[in-house]
Amino acid sequence: MKISYFLQFILICLLWLSCAEAENVTLLSEKMELEGTFQRISGDEAGPVAEVTILLRSGKWEGNSSRSKYPALCKGSYLVSENTISFENECMWTADFDWTLILNGTYTILQTKTHMIWEKKTGDNNQFLDRYTFLIEDREKLVQSK
Repeated sequence: MKISYFLQFILICLLWLSCAEAENVTLLSEKMELEGTFQRISGDEAGPVAEVTILLRSGKWEGNSSRSKYPALCKGSYLVSENTISFENECMWTADFDWTLILNGTYTILQTKTHMIWEKKTGDNNQFLDRYTFLIEDREKLVQSK
């Protein structure tokens, strides 16, 4: 009888630990629509906030912004690896804006209880921080959108 209580205790502890670790898992599915904001931070100055929508589908992405070319969103491919997401842009761009605003390269994925954040530092001495912030309170929305 003592062994069975001990085993139950161990199983409960393992279940609790697995649930605790699940909070740190990046919530990205094969098909989802993310709505949020973009902001570039340079030193102590925070740039304007733009509303963004990014659609992820089986390694392909497309996006829109409320501000023209801030950030520069179009379409391309992406790859998720642990706590990073890497983008490749497939669109042609004109030379009339800052090309570092194009969604391209590798972003670190951070997650809180209410938000998923993608961040990328660029420039000499990491002078720019590009941040995409998506609300994830409604976790059902993060599960496959149709």
